[in-house]
Amino acid sequence: MSTKPRAVAALRHTRKLLTDIEGQLGSLLVSLRQPQPCIDIGAADRLTGATAKAGCALAALDNLRW
Repeated sequence: MSTKPRAVAALRHTRKLLTDIEGQLGSLLVSLRQPQPCIDIGAADRLTGATAKAGCALAALDNLRW
């Protein structure tokens, strides 16, 4: 696979992961704003996992040769 298609694929993957993090953070904020906040116990683990995946995707972008 040439560099340009790899770069496009990496950008799409990174965008997907960052959008996932944004959605999870939005959900956490909604939960925290409730009169009696009740956060899903697995939320922190999911967010940590998504953050790690996004970090790997961003690192992959750094490794591409433009």
